[in-house]
Amino acid sequence: MASIKRAILKAIIYADIFDFPLTEDECRIFAVAEKIPPGRLVSREISSLHEIEHLDGFYFLKGRKALVPLRKKREASTMQKVAIGRALGGYLGLIPSILFIGISGGVGAGNAEEDDDIDFFIITEANTLWTTRMLTLLVLHLLGRRRARNARFVRDLACVNMFMDGGNLSLPPVMRSVYSAFEVVNMLPVFSRGKAYETFLKKNEWVFSYLPNAKGKVDGYSYKESKGSGTGVVKLLTLTPMVQLSKFLQQWYMGKRREESFVSDRMLGFYPQTFHEAVLHRYKERLSHFGIDEI
Repeated sequence: MASIKRAILKAIIYADIFDFPLTEDECRIFAVAEKIPPGRLVSREISSLHEIEHLDGFYFLKGRKALVPLRKKREASTMQKVAIGRALGGYLGLIPSILFIGISGGVGAGNAEEDDDIDFFIITEANTLWTTRMLTLLVLHLLGRRRARNARFVRDLACVNMFMDGGNLSLPPVMRSVYSAFEVVNMLPVFSRGKAYETFLKKNEWVFSYLPNAKGKVDGYSYKESKGSGTGVVKLLTLTPMVQLSKFLQQWYMGKRREESFVSDRMLGFYPQTFHEAVLHRYKERLSHFGIDEI
C-alpha cells in the first residue's frame, strides 16, 4: 500500500476507535506520519481504499455507516458545550496565574455526547501549579460548574483534568504518542497569556511528526490573548508556605486517587493512564487487522 493511502487509512482507523467518521479535509489533516503535498487529491487516494466507505461527505470503515448520524448528533451537543466552555474560560482567565486555557477531550474534538462534561487543560505560571489549581476549583465551584469527584450527573460541568507548570511545557516522554498528538491538535484554545500557547506548541513539536498535516489546523484557531499578568498576586501564589499548604490539602483530598493520576510539581493529570494505554492498544490491534505494523 502506498504511504499516503496508508497514512489516511491509519487516520480513519484511529478515529473509528472514538466512533468518529472523517471528512475529506480531516483525512488530510489527520493523516498519520505522512506529509501530503498541497494539491494532492485526497479523495482520489481514499477512493482506492477498499476498506473505506463514504456517506454524506464522511469516510469510515466498511460497515460503520451508522457513525454518520451519530457524528451529526454529537456535533450539535459539542457546539453548546464549546459555548459554555468559552464562557467559563473567560472567568478562569481572570486568575492572574493562569497562562493558558484549552478545551480538550471529546468537546475539543467535536465528538461530545449530550450528557458529557467539558474537559479543560490549563497552563499555570511557574511554581504556582498547586495554588492555581486551588483557585481554579474555587472559581468553578462558585460558578456552580465544577465536576465533583464520583459525580453521577456531569452534563456541562467543568473537569480540569490536566494542569502544566509554565516553567516546563514539554510533555514527558511517556506521554508522547499518537494519542497525545491527537489530543493536542484537537484542543480548542480559549485563552492565552504572554504567548503561552505558542510556546507550548514549540516545546512539543514532536506532535507534528505524528500529524504533519495538522499545523494549519492549529494555526487557524482563534482565542483571547492577554499580554501581562498580576505580578503581585502571582508572587503571592509562589510563596513556599502558600504552595506547600495548598499541595498538602489537595493531596490529602485526592487520597488513593493519586495512584490513578499523573501527579508531580510540574504536571497534574487527572485521568487514568490506563485509558491512554488502552487506546494505543486498540489502535495497534486494529492496524494489525488491516496489515499495518507500525503506529
